Parts: sequence; C-alpha cells; structure tokens
Amino acid sequence: MEHDIEVLESLVSGIDMGINASDEVMKNVEDEKLKMVLIDQARSYKALKAEAEEQLEIYQRDKENKHVFETAMLKSMVKMKTMMNNDDHKIAKMLIEGSTQAIMSMQTLINDYPDIEEKPKALCEQFLNLSKEHINQWKDFL
Repeated sequence: MEHDIEVLESLVSGIDMGINASDEVMKNVEDEKLKMVLIDQARSYKALKAEAEEQLEIYQRDKENKHVFETAMLKSMVKMKTMMNNDDHKIAKMLIEGSTQAIMSMQTLINDYPDIEEKPKALCEQFLNLSKEHINQWKDFL
C-alpha cells in the first residue's frame, strides 16, 4: 500500500505538469488545430486526474499538496521558453519532450513497484497510453 500512495502521488503530479504545461503553451499557440488538440488533451488529463485523486483519497485521507513548488517552476520554465519563441513547431517539440520524460518516469515507477494494486496500476497505464497518444498528435506539428 505504501508504494500505491507513492505511485498515485507521482501520477497526480505528472498529470498536473501536463495540464499546466498545456495551459501555459496554449497562450502562445497560433494554429487553431493545435489549440483544439491541446484543449482535448487537457480534458482527458483532467478526467484521469480526478480518478487518480479519488483513488489516492482511498489510500490516504489526509492528502497534502506537495506539487505547489513543482507547478510554479514548470509554469515559469514554460513561460520563459515560449516567450523566447512561440513557434508552433518548437512548442510541439517541447510538449513531446516533456511527455516523453513523464512516460519514462511513470514506467520506471511501475517497474520499480510491481506490487502496486491493480487500480493504481491501471490508472498509470492509462496515463502512459494518453501521453503516447498525445505525442503522436503533436508529431503533426513538428
């Protein structure tokens, strides 16, 4: 159960980073098709986050928000990168790189903790699949 909490917290954190990155990037996207892709992806991440948080509540009733600092750092990094260049190609590349990192981190957690329960593992797998799907959609904008 200890690993389940850690995995779910990491999942929520990763989803938050994806949502925040999309929100920040969207401010600089000019292509309407890319904007619609980002909006749709944010919706899918938000739905998955709600499921993950609900599951986390089951495991840990006194949930703390440990992601405030990470979120602030991510937003400022994205803001800086997109201020310097708001080219849709570079934005798509940045999103792909961030999602690839999230996939590697999540897969490492799953591999490190083969004893996690089925529901948290299924949510993590769903995150991996969504992230891979998003990467495939962003490739069109490179």
